[in-house]
Amino acid sequence: MNKLSLRIVTLLSVFNAILLSYTAWEKHFLKGCAACNQVLFFPINSVTLALLGVASSLTLALLSLYIIRSVYLKYMSIIIATLNAIFASFLQVAQFAEAKNYCYLCLTAAIVFYIIFCLLLYEIVIKSIWARMQNIPVQ
Repeated sequence: MNKLSLRIVTLLSVFNAILLSYTAWEKHFLKGCAACNQVLFFPINSVTLALLGVASSLTLALLSLYIIRSVYLKYMSIIIATLNAIFASFLQVAQFAEAKNYCYLCLTAAIVFYIIFCLLLYEIVIKSIWARMQNIPVQ
């Protein structure tokens, strides 16, 4: 994997953790935006969801620091990034279906999760498939 890509994944993950920490703080102390509080069918409140996003972002940041050492860490990071992207999509669709509105902090966090997912997908999966098709050794 490219070191620049790993640094970008680490920085985006840390940025997302900071953004979601602020989101959790805003939702807890300032009672957040109206769109987040209108998703009624989900049993977890929005503060807990934001804190789960913080934990997931920090996990991705730590994995990206040690991803070169093990193939298993590569696959673990792509699995976590995939689950984050799917769950973020689910939350955005649920929020729009229930509230007919978006929380911009949550939408920004979802977009960052998708950027991380796409970058890891390219670096871990697509590059290795392309290299096998071209018979080029993978870095």
